[in-house]
Amino acid sequence: MLREVHHAFRGLLRRPGYSILVIVTLALGIGATSTIFSIVHGVLLRPLPFSAADRLLMLWQRAPGVGVAEDWFSPAQYFDIRERVRSFEQTALVHGSNVTLSGDSAEPERVGALEVSSSFFDLFGIEPLLGRALSHEDDLPGAARKVLLTRRLYERRFGADPIVLERTIRVDGEPLEVVGVLPPLPLDADVLPTLATVPVFDLVLSLPVEDPGRTTHGSENYNVIARRTATASLVEMEAELLNVAEELVKDPESLGAGLSAGTEYRIGAVPLLDQVVGPVRSPLYLLLAATAVLLLIACANVANLVLTRAASGHREIALRTAIGASRLQILLESLLPSVVLGLSAGLAGLGIVFPAVRALRAAAPPDLPRLAEIEVDLGVVAFTAAVSLGACLLFGLGPALRVSRVAPADALREGAAAVRARSLFRSGSRYLVIAQVALSLVLATGAGLLLRTLQVLQSVDPGFRAEGALTFRVSIAGDRYQERGARDRFFELVFERLRGTAPGAEAGGISMLPLTRGFAWTDFTVQDQSLSPDRDRVVADVHVVTPGYFEAMGIPVLAGRSFEIDDDSEPPIAVVNRALSDRFWPLEEAVGKWVSRRPEDRVTIVGVVEDVKHYGLGTEPRMTVFFPYEAYASRTLFGVVRSSKSEQEVTSRVTEAVRALDPEVPVYDIRPMTERVGASLTRQRVLMSLLLLLSAVALILATIGLYGVLSYTVATQTRELGIRKAIGASQTELYWVVGRGAGRVLALGTILGLAASLVAARFIEDLLFGVRAHDPVSLLSASLGVLAVGVVATLVPAQRAAAVEPIRALKEN
Repeated sequence: MLREVHHAFRGLLRRPGYSILVIVTLALGIGATSTIFSIVHGVLLRPLPFSAADRLLMLWQRAPGVGVAEDWFSPAQYFDIRERVRSFEQTALVHGSNVTLSGDSAEPERVGALEVSSSFFDLFGIEPLLGRALSHEDDLPGAARKVLLTRRLYERRFGADPIVLERTIRVDGEPLEVVGVLPPLPLDADVLPTLATVPVFDLVLSLPVEDPGRTTHGSENYNVIARRTATASLVEMEAELLNVAEELVKDPESLGAGLSAGTEYRIGAVPLLDQVVGPVRSPLYLLLAATAVLLLIACANVANLVLTRAASGHREIALRTAIGASRLQILLESLLPSVVLGLSAGLAGLGIVFPAVRALRAAAPPDLPRLAEIEVDLGVVAFTAAVSLGACLLFGLGPALRVSRVAPADALREGAAAVRARSLFRSGSRYLVIAQVALSLVLATGAGLLLRTLQVLQSVDPGFRAEGALTFRVSIAGDRYQERGARDRFFELVFERLRGTAPGAEAGGISMLPLTRGFAWTDFTVQDQSLSPDRDRVVADVHVVTPGYFEAMGIPVLAGRSFEIDDDSEPPIAVVNRALSDRFWPLEEAVGKWVSRRPEDRVTIVGVVEDVKHYGLGTEPRMTVFFPYEAYASRTLFGVVRSSKSEQEVTSRVTEAVRALDPEVPVYDIRPMTERVGASLTRQRVLMSLLLLLSAVALILATIGLYGVLSYTVATQTRELGIRKAIGASQTELYWVVGRGAGRVLALGTILGLAASLVAARFIEDLLFGVRAHDPVSLLSASLGVLAVGVVATLVPAQRAAAVEPIRALKEN
């Protein structure tokens, strides 16, 4: 066997051009496939790094009757679930928020924080690096709040000084004892959705729930995470959750806002891994399928090269068969060079994977879950080896079988040219090129559909003008802002100063900016409306805004007016969006109507504004009610400034305006609104770019394959072409001889590719927006592109055929 391997190596070294072409072609396909697999493996297939991760569950309230797919829980609902569901061995209550860290020598800063029950540590199997975790006593009413630092904050702000465990730090103005330091944790907004607009957290706070919160339902702002017992079945767990839901629905006050208005209420349990990776599962599998198609095209290309090389060696194989070599020996000897080439290509492909993974991690959307888990590990290496061996069989086995079936008498009797020509046409080279054309068209169509989707999304009117708007966040904390009036006055002065940055400048604030991950909603009664016999309330989003916000964001006021500086909280007023107005009244009649959360609290509508794409450019707007900031005076706002000044100057003015009023209030998350809009399209843009790249490589490989087949055809038909020219055939007729065969290949490949594209497009419908899966523009553009590339691949062989000299051609054997 070693002798045969040595012989295979020597044979390949004698043909370096052929060997390099095969290795490079395969390495592209193998490297691309393994690169995408490394992402799929790290994001989708690798278990979460927690104890018994396969039994961890995220719980949700669901009320399909009012369009609520997922809602969080209140602490009282958490206690109901913890006490009644025996299928859970552990449950934890978690709330994510932004807090202001101050009180030491460093500047005050806004950081992410988790408020958790003590069971959180056992649930996730977290052990502190220093100090202790939270205990059951820290959950009890009246317990002093404790805080743990992440290692990142411990090193960055406190210089890794262990004396910090003996100190208190101020969190939102409240002095809290530091009891521990945590290791790096793979927990973010994808794992814990209440983090919402907090990308990462640096503090973990205890969560002592006081007595009213333990029994009074409300404040549905908490994640409930559970771990199912090893012995409980999914059926048992779901039955227990259904029982809890049925108990809660008996008392509407036990449910979240608006959920009691639904015709159906239940508690859902989602495996934590599905919760984390659900939104990206389809796009990643799509990319993996696309790279698999590219690998198939590469294998088809190499199979053509192997067939061509095997055709020239038929006579030698026939001689060896005639003197006694068995068919199995011939098969193995013919397959061995392919195995050597495939494994060499696998090593080269693995060399591509390392830099490609680094590049993709750098280019990946920042909100891609488990980004840090993407790496080239043993699993990826094993996958690459398996793909390499599979590629060997794909491109090598067919030609080897064809060679092993050569009849010695036929091969010895015929000329080499005749054998080569018949081998090409009868053993399937053209069919391989047809497959390449078809598969390339599938990739090109998918890329075209995503390109059209991105174009549609970029042309969508978001309901606001992003150009010229600078956004930021401000959070105030401490006893100084305990009273609503103090908070109201602070933000009023901030935005008043920002309006003075330039003539015509506008500034305002909102509780949750469009295209951020947070949301808030509640249920309302609407004037003069009977919604249905079983419910008389409607669910709508709720936002708190300051005067000047709609103007600063460029949101048109369609009827009535927006909020004004001299508005106060009495009498209560609101502005609604077009979606809510159109649902119940003609636009002009909405002004003056009322909505109400409770019969005694009617809120008069003073204006109607245009719908805003709050949750994404591809998401339909929800009904929304805007309340004036004076009525709620929350501690955190997103600010918006629209000014003729430069972005740098406006950024400086924002910081100055806030610090002039209170130097301990941090300003953070300063970004142009255009950047936020662009970031919302990052996933679609990256996916489209990768598919375009893969389809371009596929077209190049298909072009090379078609060119190779046609060139070889011309070479084996030189005598025939010379005779045709000698008896008077024109150049056009010689072009036609070559082009006719290419045309059949391209036509059949395009027809099969269109049929395959129509089927494949159904699997990406969820990724499209404003474009049908069978979009004729995308199908036609991809088809014309593939045909154009095929024509280019035909030109050089056709020109060579037309230039054949009759005398020279007649001398060919």
